[in-house]
Amino acid sequence: MGDGGNACEWAMKWTEQTSGVITDVALYSDAEGLTGGTYTCTIYLGGEDAPGEAMSSITVDVTPGLGDYQYFELDDWVEVGLEAGSIWMVWSTDDGHETPAPYGNGGSSDDGTWWKTEDGWQQTDLGGGAWLMQMLMYYDSGFPHFKVYRALCDGQDMELIARKLEVNSYLDGQWADLDDGLYKWGVSHVINGVESAISWSECLEKNTTGVEENRFEAVVYPNPASGVVRIEGVEVDEVQVYNALGQMVKRVRNSNEISVEGLAEGVYLVHIMDAEGKSHTARVVVKE
Repeated sequence: MGDGGNACEWAMKWTEQTSGVITDVALYSDAEGLTGGTYTCTIYLGGEDAPGEAMSSITVDVTPGLGDYQYFELDDWVEVGLEAGSIWMVWSTDDGHETPAPYGNGGSSDDGTWWKTEDGWQQTDLGGGAWLMQMLMYYDSGFPHFKVYRALCDGQDMELIARKLEVNSYLDGQWADLDDGLYKWGVSHVINGVESAISWSECLEKNTTGVEENRFEAVVYPNPASGVVRIEGVEVDEVQVYNALGQMVKRVRNSNEISVEGLAEGVYLVHIMDAEGKSHTARVVVKE
């Protein structure tokens, strides 16, 4: 490490005796511009003389010449328990350095600084200094934050897709890679280690068959309805009715009629699949 153009890895190791959550990492961008470019940071748990299990990794672009730390939020936060033993924060780059990665008195670690050589990981004291890297760790694992979930409208395949600290946080809905179907998103609030009930969105449809020649128009009436809802314009294969909580409350096959009798008043999502596999969604207001 130290020859320009060569890949290099350097790390700091901490032995923690408390639990918490690692949310952010930072690398120092020196004023001289020696640090800058594309870097990867990986958080490992465990390991005595080398990093243990990789828990989260992020590739970032560090701006040169800042003269300060540049922070980045991890895509996957890392929960650290008392059994972890140690935490390793490893930075790496394929760009290489004409000088070693930035170090000085601004970093700190009880277990010192490490770099990877041809012989493996080796500890170095850097003349009493430390690598200039940091991580943001909330030592109370119950610190207030929000959890964001995604699921199919029938409740299947629910997964945690993000955790956020701020109320006014922007999150890409992660829509592009989903299969066609009906989806809902939910948010819960965690405080003092206790998670609230999940508040779910209305169901939203993803339909990539919607090129003009494959589109169809289904007529759903009456709307509002109190008895039987009729569907015209398509040969129905299946109809599913969802309430505002994303729960499927009615389902019929091979029928262009569906009864909404007995349903509570409110807005319902009617998902129609025709005999050719095309889908259509309509909102129906149910009144008693």
